[in-house]
Amino acid sequence: MSHKKIFGGAMVILALGFIAPLWGGILMLIAFSYVFLSWLLRSDSRPCPRCGGRVENGVMECPRCAFDFQTIGSSRVSE
Repeated sequence: MSHKKIFGGAMVILALGFIAPLWGGILMLIAFSYVFLSWLLRSDSRPCPRCGGRVENGVMECPRCAFDFQTIGSSRVSE
C-alpha cells in the first residue's frame, strides 16, 4: 500500500475525530489495533513453492522437500 493512501486515510480519520469525536475515536482505535496486530503477527518465514511448508527467511533450501530457492532467480516468493 502506498504512503499516499495511508496518509490520506489517516487524514480522513483525524478529520472525523474533530467532526464527530466518538466515531473518530472508534476508527482510530480500529486503525491502531490493525497496525499493532499486523506488526505482532508478521511472519519471518515464507512458503515453499513446491511443498507449501514454511521456510525461515535467509534459508536457501527447504528442509522438507529440498527445493533450492536460488533456482527461482531474483524474483521473491510472496505469501
